[in-house]
Amino acid sequence: MDLVNNFSWSFSRDSLFKQCQRAYYYNYYGYWLGWDKKADQSCKDAYRLKNITGLDLLVGDVVHKTIKHVLTVYKTSGTIIEFDAAFNIALDKFSTAYTKSQNQDWQVKIKDNTNLFEHYYGINISDDKLHQKIGKIEQCLVNFYRLDFFNSVNTDDIFSIDTLNSFFFEEFTLWAALDLVIKKGDAYYIYDWKTGKQNDKDLFQLSLYIYHIVNDFGADIENIYICPVYLLDNDSPKFNYLKLSQDFDFQSMYDRISNSANQMISLLFNFEHNALDINNTQKTKESKQCNWCKFKELCLTK
Repeated sequence: MDLVNNFSWSFSRDSLFKQCQRAYYYNYYGYWLGWDKKADQSCKDAYRLKNITGLDLLVGDVVHKTIKHVLTVYKTSGTIIEFDAAFNIALDKFSTAYTKSQNQDWQVKIKDNTNLFEHYYGINISDDKLHQKIGKIEQCLVNFYRLDFFNSVNTDDIFSIDTLNSFFFEEFTLWAALDLVIKKGDAYYIYDWKTGKQNDKDLFQLSLYIYHIVNDFGADIENIYICPVYLLDNDSPKFNYLKLSQDFDFQSMYDRISNSANQMISLLFNFEHNALDINNTQKTKESKQCNWCKFKELCLTK
């Protein structure tokens, strides 16, 4: 069965579209089939660049994967991995990814090997900066363990861990990544690990998760609690449970997603085949964004 690049919507897609339509094109269209040896060179180039990540994103990925491992072990065996062991796991993940990027292992297999933006574009990473990033990983894990999570959650309460969920909205698919869902009786608790600063978009993101739980699992909105956890908080992090009221205005959320998707769709010359022409996309006018865009190698030559 042939792979099909269908249109879908996600928060990350919406964000990139608003930042730069040209980067959006490369990330969601220009790269397609670039993993195939028979693909055009332009597709291969876009595919290579799409898989670049930054040092800060690597830190966040390591933290999320480490917490996922700790929770998975707890759910499957009841074993609680102590902090020191968890931090060593995170360090190993970080150093392995960093070394693979340094050695350009991605040239052998792009998808399975980290390619850091800083390495690819020749940006120096000082020892101090590297230690700072490792310190950030440590602080996130310290705060995770300060939550005393394992004393409040039984293994049977864990409904899902780090799942990428899809569900239909109007004529297209929405994607939502749920870090952790706890279910106690009829109540659902949605946790979202944050390794960055608090953002006013966070509540909107989590409200979409509630929409997913209500529509796909038949939950009552009154029984759903959302909990963004800011792991870099200087104060001891807490489980601050937020709850949407029964009369929450989901319509405003629908409209926001629909308007965003319609803007993307308006650029397509064929919606059925999700076909977009690069010439129908505009480059950002914020030139500072280009300095840290992983597609700048392609973009600046066209």
